[in-house]
Amino acid sequence: MALLVLGLLGVLGIFIAVLPHLRTNKERAMAVSLARGLHEEIRAQNRLPEAPAHFQGSIPDLSVNEFPPVPYPSLKIAENTFVFEVRVNDGARSDVKEVVIEVRTGDKLVRQRGLYYAP
Repeated sequence: MALLVLGLLGVLGIFIAVLPHLRTNKERAMAVSLARGLHEEIRAQNRLPEAPAHFQGSIPDLSVNEFPPVPYPSLKIAENTFVFEVRVNDGARSDVKEVVIEVRTGDKLVRQRGLYYAP
């Protein structure tokens, strides 16, 4: 009987230890999804500001000609607030621009880069 109780306590302890990691993974997955969605909105708009440009959602900086699109500057989902930061840089060629999107929630950060044709 004592071994059964110890075994159950061990399984319960492992389950409790894993719970915070599951939440962290869920927040990170949501941040990745939001960054991808913002890249899709930028692609659909097909309107980039002159580089270099930096839009910091934590301040928040004002949009220029509706760039960056919604959900910039931030989005609240459940108890998490996701804050966006968008940078536009010149690319390796004169007709290419690099867009870097950072999504922060708490102490977690997701960064995604995309290259856009901008003649």
